[in-house]
Amino acid sequence: MLLTTQYLDEADQLSDRIAVMDHGQIIADGTPSQLKASVGSGTLRVGLAAATEMNRARQILAQALGVTVRAAPGSAALTAQIEGDADRGTSEAVAWAMNQLARSGIKVASFALGQPSLDEVFLALTGHAAQDNGKAGEAA
Repeated sequence: MLLTTQYLDEADQLSDRIAVMDHGQIIADGTPSQLKASVGSGTLRVGLAAATEMNRARQILAQALGVTVRAAPGSAALTAQIEGDADRGTSEAVAWAMNQLARSGIKVASFALGQPSLDEVFLALTGHAAQDNGKAGEAA
C-alpha cells in the first residue's frame, strides 16, 4: 500500500518504509528508525520556565553541545540534534549542557532526550519544515 501524507507522525505510525520527497524529488528513504538515525543519535527538547531566557539558553546549549539549537515557534522551547561520540556519549553531553544552564541561573521547566521525530528528520534533510507556507515537500 502507498500512503502520501504531510502528517509525518501519521507516516511514522503507519509505515514500514518511508520515502521523503522535497520539490518532487526523493531525497531519502528507509524505515522510520533508519531515517531518524541518519540525523543524529538523539533530540534534546528543553522547555524554559521563562521565554525571556531563550536567546541566552540557546547560546549556552549551542556552545556546550557544539550543535545548532533551534527555538520552537510560539513557545519557550529549544531543540537540538545530539550526536554521541567515543569521548563523551549523548547522555553525558546532555547532562553537562543542562548543568551549564543551571549554573547560569536559567530555570528549566522540562527536558527530554529521545529519538528525533520525522518532522525533525525532514527539517534536517531539507532545511525547511514539512508544511512551510504551502511550499512543503512531501513524505510518502
